[in-house]
Amino acid sequence: MPKLSSYPYGSINPPRDQSIVYASSSVEEVMRGMEEGDPLLYGRWDHANTSPLKEWLAELEGTTKNAVWLTNSGMAAIDLLFRAIRSSKFRSRERIVASPYLYGGTWKLLKYMQREGLSIISWVKNTFEIESWEKVMCERSLSPALVFLESPSNPTAELFDIRGIAEIVHRHGSRLVVDNTIGVGLVSPLQLGADGVLYSVSKAINRKSSHLGGALVLTPEYRDVLGESLDELFKLVGYIMSSESACAAMSGRTTLKDDMRKFSHNATRLAHALLSHEAVQRVCYPSLPSSSHHLLAKRQMPEGAGGLLSFDLGSFEKAVRFVEEQEAAYLAVHLGDVNNDFVTLPITASHSDLSEAELLDIGITPGLVRVSVSLKDTVAFSAVIAEYMRVLDTLV
Repeated sequence: MPKLSSYPYGSINPPRDQSIVYASSSVEEVMRGMEEGDPLLYGRWDHANTSPLKEWLAELEGTTKNAVWLTNSGMAAIDLLFRAIRSSKFRSRERIVASPYLYGGTWKLLKYMQREGLSIISWVKNTFEIESWEKVMCERSLSPALVFLESPSNPTAELFDIRGIAEIVHRHGSRLVVDNTIGVGLVSPLQLGADGVLYSVSKAINRKSSHLGGALVLTPEYRDVLGESLDELFKLVGYIMSSESACAAMSGRTTLKDDMRKFSHNATRLAHALLSHEAVQRVCYPSLPSSSHHLLAKRQMPEGAGGLLSFDLGSFEKAVRFVEEQEAAYLAVHLGDVNNDFVTLPITASHSDLSEAELLDIGITPGLVRVSVSLKDTVAFSAVIAEYMRVLDTLV
């Protein structure tokens, strides 16, 4: 017998449902839906288009479909997680331990929550020393409810030993969640011991700069602990990803891993070219042999470190000249696009709200340029590199 489709009418691709409301056959069915979230009732809680994407992400990460929450942005997924931690079950130890090497929006959200008294934040110092993670776990009598990190990090592409950190976190009875937006398809934090993984679906999962979305994916065990709080908040507030975004994210699922390897290949080519130019003072990309993360990258991300890298030109003025004078990339605050290259200055965009001391602590200098590479073929991407080199020559 040939392979059968799991979709209605034998459709090969997931069908798109355009309804935000679903009729029930009985009052009992409505009551069950209100209590258990099944069947579908109303689009603010869930809709039919999320189901295929949940199934795919669950398979990608090695978990169950009911341990996936699809949100309207990556920041919404982070906000959902942080607020769920504050449920009554965790109130006695709601502290969040975080790596400072985070996307600027995550920094801002953590600061906002701390300012509003919603959470106690402990930042890990000397982040690349594994002993520092042990030390911060012991700072208070109660271990933290959550440890949060981003790997690879935005914008300096720092890597963290997920397996080693997870072992420390679990030894202290806590949970680890990793923002893996840049490394999707190249590394699976859940397989390395993390309890949850976060994605900005808008980036490398979508790969077209066309739709916003986010995803929070937990292990079945952590879903049993935190799922009730997540489900309640999710339905109450309406974090749900739009139908259009869910369908768009599904469209590239079959080529995700291959595309991520190609992103990594182009990023590595560019990183080597930048490293050889006298105008460039530092290149941040973990696959470079000169990177302090090189050995970890070979072990944790052997197929590549993704399509984001950054480099330092030594001054803000030179960085501005580079991004404004080059003609190969858009000056835009985005990453992970198949067709388009992007450049931006983190100090003016994603991390503009951080103090000078905070920026320097995490390696974001005034002359730092962040680059997101495209999937252009060898000849076309060689032209991109040549254009970058042309502008760099004028900065010497």
